[in-house]
Parts: sequence; C-alpha cells; structure tokens
Amino acid sequence: MKLAYQNFPNFGDQLNPLIWSQLLGDHLEIITTEETRPEKIISDISLLSIGSYLSNSLLQGFTSSNKAVIAGTGCGYGMMKNQFGFGLNFPYAKSKVSFKLPIASPQEQYTDSKRFYWVRGPLSAHVLGLPNKVAVADGAYLLRKIIPTSQSVEKKGVAFMPHISSAQLSPWQNICNSIGFTYIDPRESPIEIINKINLAEVLVTDALHGAIVSDALRTPWIPVKTLECILDFKWVDHCSSIGFNYQPIDLPSLWPASAIMKTQRSLPKKIIFGARTKISNWLISKEKVAKALLYAAYSQPYLSSDKVISSIDERLETLVNQIKFDIANHSFFEVESSSPLVNKAQK
Repeated sequence: MKLAYQNFPNFGDQLNPLIWSQLLGDHLEIITTEETRPEKIISDISLLSIGSYLSNSLLQGFTSSNKAVIAGTGCGYGMMKNQFGFGLNFPYAKSKVSFKLPIASPQEQYTDSKRFYWVRGPLSAHVLGLPNKVAVADGAYLLRKIIPTSQSVEKKGVAFMPHISSAQLSPWQNICNSIGFTYIDPRESPIEIINKINLAEVLVTDALHGAIVSDALRTPWIPVKTLECILDFKWVDHCSSIGFNYQPIDLPSLWPASAIMKTQRSLPKKIIFGARTKISNWLISKEKVAKALLYAAYSQPYLSSDKVISSIDERLETLVNQIKFDIANHSFFEVESSSPLVNKAQK
C-alpha cells in the first residue's frame, strides 16, 4: 500500500509519514519524490489520511486498478470555498461562520475502488453521502498511539502557530517575541512542533492540525483567524467531531487577502514572497496585531473532554486493527471483512 500525501513542508502533511510508518511499518510504501500530491501518485492501493484531500476530481480518479483506502481525511480544497456573509448553515455547525455546503457525488462506503474506514467529521460524511457513523475524528489523533501523553510534563506559557499561508506572509516571530509568546512555524519539523505544543500551557492557532495535535496532547487551544482565505468548512468539520462550535477570534491581518491576490497576479513568482514580507511590515501596524494576539490568548480555550478523547482512542484502535487485518488478508474492498471490528468502531 502506498501513502498518498502532499510532500510539502507543512505540519499536517508531514504527520502522515511520521504516524503511519510507525503504525504499519513495512506494509506501507512512503513516497518521497516531489510527485506526492494525492492525485499524482494514485496507483495500486493508496492510503489517504491526514489532510483535506477528498475532492470531486480525486474521488473520480479511483478505479478498479487504482484504489483508495480512506482513513481520517476530510473534504476540503478543490470541493468548496468560503462564502462570507451568506450560505447554508449545517445543523452540526452552530457557529458564526457561514458557507455553502459543497456538492459531491454520493459515495458508497465499500466499492471495488474505494474503502472508507472513517472520515474527519460529520460534515465530510454528510457531503459524501456516507452514514454519520463513518465520522470519527481526524487521522492526526493517531499521534496518541505513538507519542504517549504525560500528565507530568510541565506546561508553561503561550504558543502561537499560524496557518502556513500566514506564516509565509507575516513577521510572526517578531510579533511573538514582543509579547513573550513561543512562535511555532508550521514549516518546522513535525517532531519539533509536537514538542513545542506539548510544552505550552495553551496554543493559539489557525493551523487546523496545530489545534488537532494540541487537543490530542491535551494542551488547551484557542482558534483564531489571520486570513480570510482559511477554509471554515474543515474547521467546523473537526470541531463538530469533538463536540464544539467553531468560534474563531479574528486577528488583524498583516496582509489583506485582496492585497495577496493582487500581488500574485502582478509580480513574478520568484519575488512574490520577498515582496510580501517587506510590504506587510507597513500595511498594518505590528503593534496592533500583537495586542490582538495577546488579547486572544485570554479567551476561553478549547479542549475535548476525557470521555470524547477516550472514545476516539478506542474507535481508532479498532479501525487501525481492522486495516492491519485487511492488509494481512488482502480484503480491503470486501464488505464482509468489516463486520467485527469496523462495526464496533462506528457504533
């Protein structure tokens, strides 16, 4: 089986080989070339897990010879966009964000080309036409199986981790230094990021997998939003799976979305990022952003209950065991293979 993920220096993507190589070992082929976007490496049997990989084009690309094992990923990019100020409120998502639900072709849980073990949350299940029992939690919660959580760790201070797009645009390191926060760059090594999150008393973030790993490690987290282009859908999907409403705190952006788009259209690619960084220093006062970030850190943090996290642990344990069973018996796409374990996990 081949691990299909985007080999990009971004925390969520890089959790895939870190976690699954330890869970499945030699049964999994890790692709390390540049062609690791899921739609580019589909062949034989591909595992899709941590990330927002389920798009219409990807789902339509699987055939009886190019198959998918889906374990913890969700719908997202390539299927929908934020719809600010209007849209359809999903019944699970009683939050201040509003968006149109994406439209996808209804999916069966088992076919000769796809096997849905579980998806990130109820919105992804709803969009795909899957039963709600398939919505368990993001695949990044599997981190708890390979990195034991310890109550003896002394957690101190506030950490801030921006979305990858925001990290590329803004001088967050300087801003965090000015208010005594630990800055976590989503492009750092996943182990380094995990250690910083584990040592923090609270994490302020608009990086989805920063929040998910923080929850998994039992570090309280506060959702913020630094850019309008951050996809609300995937956040509501995750928060719904652990019993929360998604209520992010809007932070002033050092680089407004309209300016980003204008810059991308008008400048050569090789100087875009350099220009972004320099111009962002004067577009909006860094002092104003620092104060807003400091204020956000005093908000009520999120943390899933012990009951919820124990249920996730139990269900994921059962589902991973089922995947191992199906690998050993070459039974990924046989409905009968699911009966004892998957049915238990999806109750």
